[in-house]
Amino acid sequence: MSEELVSIRGLIEGYQRSPLREFKGKLERFTTELVDRFPPARTYVNLNYNDIEVIESVEPYPFPIAQLSFPLNKRKVSQWTVYADSLAKLIPENQDIRNTVNMIHHMKLTSGHMMWNRDEGKATAREAWEVIGLAGEGAIQSSPMDAVARALELLDGKAEEEWNQLVFQNAVVKGDAKLIDNILHRVFLPEMESTGKISKDTNGIWHILTP
Repeated sequence: MSEELVSIRGLIEGYQRSPLREFKGKLERFTTELVDRFPPARTYVNLNYNDIEVIESVEPYPFPIAQLSFPLNKRKVSQWTVYADSLAKLIPENQDIRNTVNMIHHMKLTSGHMMWNRDEGKATAREAWEVIGLAGEGAIQSSPMDAVARALELLDGKAEEEWNQLVFQNAVVKGDAKLIDNILHRVFLPEMESTGKISKDTNGIWHILTP
């Protein structure tokens, strides 16, 4: 399969073995490979980074390079599309992944992504890699993912009890001590509701309100 077919655009609707949980690195190249260890064979995209700056890892990581691999998938909810959507926010609409080669990507493994679980027969919360920052010529000015925005994203379409099971495990949210305190003391949701950012329906499900 040609790398020309790899795109973060035009998407239609757990794969990580690295001990890394957050890092910065220059995207050196991306390649594809057909993996046929288990039928059916699937095409994977391999993202190869160098000049690695380790921010968080579950074990010592002394290497200057890293590789992330994703099954190439056009579904709107998949490991690849979570990554693709996060990168798309940081580059102009007329650009794609190939335009970010040699840029510094700030990668973070975030939790709370609802994906179909074939074994359980329902969507379950999973971790996925996101680009939370991008540096280089052509990149849109960006900063680490806002914790409040992530908390609201996790809340949309859920009851408070279900949201609580996800929000306290999310790496981005946990990085904001004040936000965590507000959630624990149950002032966050009333505050967001009073400012018109969210609303709760008659079934107790919260929804983000479009400005």
